[in-house]
Amino acid sequence: MSNRGAVGRLGRGSIVALAALGSAGCGAPEETTGEADQAALSANALSANALSANALSANALSANAMDPAAMSAAQDPGTRGDLARAFLRYAVSCAFRADQRLDLTWTGADGTVHAESYPGQLGLAPSWATGSLGSPGRQWVSACLAARVNAFGVTVPLSLRGPTPALATSCAEAAAFPTREGAFFGDLFSGTPKVYACYDPTTTVLSDLRHRVCAQPTSGGAGHECGPIQVLGPCVQLLGLLSIGPCSAQDPQLRYFSDCSSSGGTSIPAITSFLEGPL
Repeated sequence: MSNRGAVGRLGRGSIVALAALGSAGCGAPEETTGEADQAALSANALSANALSANALSANALSANAMDPAAMSAAQDPGTRGDLARAFLRYAVSCAFRADQRLDLTWTGADGTVHAESYPGQLGLAPSWATGSLGSPGRQWVSACLAARVNAFGVTVPLSLRGPTPALATSCAEAAAFPTREGAFFGDLFSGTPKVYACYDPTTTVLSDLRHRVCAQPTSGGAGHECGPIQVLGPCVQLLGLLSIGPCSAQDPQLRYFSDCSSSGGTSIPAITSFLEGPL
């Protein structure tokens, strides 16, 4: 296995916590159409989300999942390897920047050698390339992975937002993806992996119609498989004043939730997902 671009050897170390992002307000809608409108969207708005719930199972994750010593699962030619590689593709996409990548090879049951390269995208924990994934990084990557689980295995364009420069959102992206689905937070890399979701009660029908159910109140009762994601209820904060859900704050311009907790304790990083219009 090798890493190219800005990626170095995967080893021990600690991740530097990312600074909070101060939101810039969006004024009048940008006058962009067609291809120009698409060009104005950041790569964030194209976040794929066909990750299966099985790939989030405890035996597919490790705090050192990208350490060479822990790569045997990804090199397994069977189902275990398929899940581990799916996890790695999404984990690298969440953690690494666009100028980083993870390369690996594995041998199939028939002896065929497969060479794969997983590119970075969002850059939520880029120092994972040269060190172990520390607590802030685990939480950011966990929130990103949970947000990208799709119970139906279909890809739906997403805008992922949160208080970190890695999730900076353009005005064009905010306008193209106005439907707030819900928020995701937790730690999938701990000894007892847990990840949580809450939903925007005004968009549950739209989210269901878009095949996005893992933050919705129907996720468990309707037989949808969302793995370890536990839906806590609505995220709602009323008029920026009264919190009645697990997240006690939201950005006034980009509308993402923050200061989320599963039990009213210490808040941890959360990522809010937005879907394409209409609002």
